[in-house]
Amino acid sequence: MALIKHHYPIPLANKLKALLSFQLTKEAPPPTPIVYVDEHICKLSNNSMKARNMGLIPLLLIVLFTACLNANNILKSWSARERATIDSIELYKKKYGENYFSSTEVNPIHLKWYKLLDESGELTFKSYLYARHSNKHTAYGSYFYKKDISFLVFYVITIPLLLFFI
Repeated sequence: MALIKHHYPIPLANKLKALLSFQLTKEAPPPTPIVYVDEHICKLSNNSMKARNMGLIPLLLIVLFTACLNANNILKSWSARERATIDSIELYKKKYGENYFSSTEVNPIHLKWYKLLDESGELTFKSYLYARHSNKHTAYGSYFYKKDISFLVFYVITIPLLLFFI
């Protein structure tokens, strides 16, 4: 007799006659891990399904929601910056004239946003991201850069992993 008892699963094929001879009453439900018993099938509950439904799916929804909020925040700040830049350019055009950018009276700080506009007078997303992440245009440039990169890395790693495990 062995001192250590092996705990490995016993094949159900060896216990087929005993399992088929066991009869459940209609009133009594099957034991806990068994969900459904029939002459042809025995359906067992799976704890990973519970973990998926209670943890992974809500976590995926939370991560997707924060990704949408973060992207929406960047897009709203881009449109707000474009509006504010165009409004300030119109103000300086009234104050210094149509070609205010060539005037020496204008502070060079006010010209930095004018230089980011394209030929049609719009702020492109590429130039907005340059201004958002540089310290020349905003005091929090390095903070926004680190924040945007860390969120991007988090989303790129987390979302595929959650989709894989679901």
